[in-house]
Amino acid sequence: MFRRALLVAWLGCTGLAISQASIAATVPTSFVDENVVPGATFVDPTAITFLPGGRLLVAEQRGRVYTVTSGVKSANPLWARENEVLYDGDRGLLSIAVDPNYVSNHYLYFLYSVDP
Repeated sequence: MFRRALLVAWLGCTGLAISQASIAATVPTSFVDENVVPGATFVDPTAITFLPGGRLLVAEQRGRVYTVTSGVKSANPLWARENEVLYDGDRGLLSIAVDPNYVSNHYLYFLYSVDP
């Protein structure tokens, strides 16, 4: 039940259309179900993470990372490497990690398949 609620929350923040018939989840009373990026669309989102200060990063499988600030998706990607990322099947940009010392070094780590 908890996993299904998290999936619905994650899909909702990515802007993907969710059919109530396909995923019927009940959210516990202590949870809030809301779209954190209203009106924005992402192409095959694979990961989300938060930066210190509250900005959200959304990874797209094709090799782009967008920032979301106060519910607004940036017009240009923070990182774009479509020519380097192998976007095929279950391969592509799969995850983002924020360095524990991000505030001082601004390091982000991306897990992706390289296009040979």
